[in-house]
Amino acid sequence: MRKASLLILALLLLGCKGKEPLHKGKPASYWIEALQDRDAQVRRDAAGALAELKAKDAVPQLITALKDRDAGVRARAKSSKHGNDDGGCMSRLLNATFRSDFQVLD
Repeated sequence: MRKASLLILALLLLGCKGKEPLHKGKPASYWIEALQDRDAQVRRDAAGALAELKAKDAVPQLITALKDRDAGVRARAKSSKHGNDDGGCMSRLLNATFRSDFQVLD
């Protein structure tokens, strides 16, 4: 009986672990990978999904997406509001990186 109780407790604790947020039923890890897709529309969707999810794991990929050849991908990556949790640093970085025409400054 004690082993069964410990097993149930362990399963409950595993089930209580925070779940990864989803966008259109897919986790941030899917969208991070989608940023590498050949299709610009897929990359736009991915950048928009990651911006909406505010996935901290995606910050490096979103910064890379600021240099994407597609203006829509760059715009969606720029729209990311990761700054809500870091005192606005991400938003300031993204805003400082762009001119008004969404061209990345060197």
